[in-house]
Amino acid sequence: MSNDLGRAAKDFFNSPAGEKLSGKQEELNRLIATPDAQKVRKMMSGRGEALKSAFENGDMATVTDALRELLKTEEGARLAENLRQMMK
Repeated sequence: MSNDLGRAAKDFFNSPAGEKLSGKQEELNRLIATPDAQKVRKMMSGRGEALKSAFENGDMATVTDALRELLKTEEGARLAENLRQMMK
């Protein structure tokens, strides 16, 4: 993981939103293991390097477009909702 992406992840987990996930590693691991998460991972495969590069270069339009596409899928929407519930 590059320093920029690693720093962004660290910044997220230190943010008010990310702090809501503090101590929920076991729940996150279960969420990651769900069939929805596996389908999302397959949907995103092949785009990982391009998205990583876009993120690291501040191309938020590309990242936002990819997330928007992902959230239009049933699996992506369910995964996002489950994550949102964890952050309450």
